[in-house]
Amino acid sequence: MNATFELTVRCNLKCKMCLVRHDDSENSYLKKHELTSEEWINIARQAANAGTFTLLITGGEPMLRSDFCEIWEGIYKEGFLLELYTNATLVSPKIMETLRKYPPHRIGITIYGTSRETYGKVCGNPNAFDHMLKGVQMLLKLPSKLSFRSTIIKDNFHEVMDIQNLVNREFGNYTVTNSRLITQSVRGACADVNSCRLTPEDNLKVVYARPYQKVKEVLG
Repeated sequence: MNATFELTVRCNLKCKMCLVRHDDSENSYLKKHELTSEEWINIARQAANAGTFTLLITGGEPMLRSDFCEIWEGIYKEGFLLELYTNATLVSPKIMETLRKYPPHRIGITIYGTSRETYGKVCGNPNAFDHMLKGVQMLLKLPSKLSFRSTIIKDNFHEVMDIQNLVNREFGNYTVTNSRLITQSVRGACADVNSCRLTPEDNLKVVYARPYQKVKEVLG
């Protein structure tokens, strides 16, 4: 069996299209009611006893939790094949020490653009672009299998192929998986879907961006 643990619905980025991100203030109801590290590890133990083999750790941004390393280590020791989803902007020496000791089987990294300007528009934090580049370089040192993804909205639509080229240039021969379907927010999340969702015409352009690029390269 497979399972997903969404450690937090908070994030260090404020992506306008995120369907689960909530207010991250200290008074947030969800922040006050997040499970403790002990509770997460106990649930993982129950999942392992029930036969769960593969487990995805995600969020929000799971590395935002101050007890991320404690949770990761405790869950890892239950014997799962662990997968981690992250935006790679909060990778720290402490987290790397934990991940080197208890490496994920896979890491899914989300990239939102190819410049500080685009990260500012999509995520509300231009500095996150530089943090992402540094974070991915650290994660590349792990024995984990990496994959890359992006969510395409109006603010980064013009960079669809540039994101792919950035990944190939900076990190290696990976294919970026693009998500185009922006879902209405749930559970009181903060997404502003209608302001950023692509038009049907632009959706088709994203679908055919990579084949068009290949044809253009062949024909010159």
